Parts: sequence; C-alpha cells; structure tokens
Amino acid sequence: MNGEILVVIIFVILAALLIGTLISSTEGKENHELSAEEQKALNEKGLATLTAYTSMNRLPIYQGEAPVMLRADEYPIVCSEAELAEERSIGNYSGMSFRVASGMYYRTGQSIGSARVTIIDSGQLVLTSKRLVFVGSKRTSSTDLKRLVNVQLFSDAITVNKEGKAKAETYFTEAPIVYKVILELLHRFTFHKEGPDYLRADSSIEES
Repeated sequence: MNGEILVVIIFVILAALLIGTLISSTEGKENHELSAEEQKALNEKGLATLTAYTSMNRLPIYQGEAPVMLRADEYPIVCSEAELAEERSIGNYSGMSFRVASGMYYRTGQSIGSARVTIIDSGQLVLTSKRLVFVGSKRTSSTDLKRLVNVQLFSDAITVNKEGKAKAETYFTEAPIVYKVILELLHRFTFHKEGPDYLRADSSIEES
C-alpha cells in the first residue's frame, strides 16, 4: 500500500512539473519572442519531465481545465498558451539532441534560415489522445490525429500539415518538443487510461 501511495505522489509531482512548464510564460514576452536561451531551457525542462513518463511507458493526463469538450475515451494530455501563424518558411535546423526512447531522438535549438510568419490568432493548443485542438479568440480548429500528415519541429514552434488542407499551420508555444514527442508516440502506440493521471502504452516504448 505504501508503495502505491509513493507512485501516486511521484506522478502528481511529475504532472505538476509538466503543467507548470507548459502554462508558465515569461512576463511581457510572447512565445516567439523568447530568447534562444529561454526557449532552450523550456524545451529541455518539458522534455525531461515527459521522459520521466515515457521511461515507464506512460503519458500524463492533463489535470487542468482544458477548453475542449472531450469525446468518449478521449483524454487531454497537453494544454498550453499558443499563437497560430501561417505561411512559415524556415531553413535547416540545429541544436542539442535528446533521446526519448529506442530509435527516437529530437533536437532543440535555433532554426537556421529565413522565416516569414504571420500571426493570425492567439489562444490555447490542446493535444488529446485523439485530436489536436486550437481554441483561439478568432479561430477554432479540431483535427483528428489520423489527419495529420506531417509535424515539423522548431525551437519555438511546431508546423503541421493536415490532410485536405494545402496551407500548413504553425503553432508557437513554449515547449513545442513536448507536442512533437507525444504526437509521434500516439502515432506509434495505443494508450489506455490506467490511473487517474496517466495513460499506459499497450507495448513497451523503450523496446519498440
């Protein structure tokens, strides 16, 4: 019994750290205006917390109030402030590599090359076990994960291509690497709710 209580306490702490990483902001700055050092630190902190879950074949369930009406057997995983942009063109990418699981490495750092960005809305970006949802002041979009064709990671954003839509969408957020890692894990594994604050993969993440 004591062991079970300890596990619950550990996961509550991990969930609090992940939520704090994603919803905290640098006062007076928008996400894409963070310095390279600030952005790198946020990515590293978010990834470290997430890796603590994935090392046990788990994903966290977001414990805050997500602005999404959930479907049956759908669970929020990540929710953070975000800005929606379109028409982003970026060159090569460099930075530090992080190992998440067997065969899975991700980079954080600066994008290299020219960027042309038009911010069109701000709001919240929610990743659930089934959808990627943006709830903004002007625009709301909900995309089933199966309709995501490609997700490209940058130091301060993710760019997604959706089936049936020619124009890519870019979401500036504080720890975009967390979204990228979780999206790939949801593509590779089936997760089931096992506890009040986490989902478990149907097979070993580390060995796959």
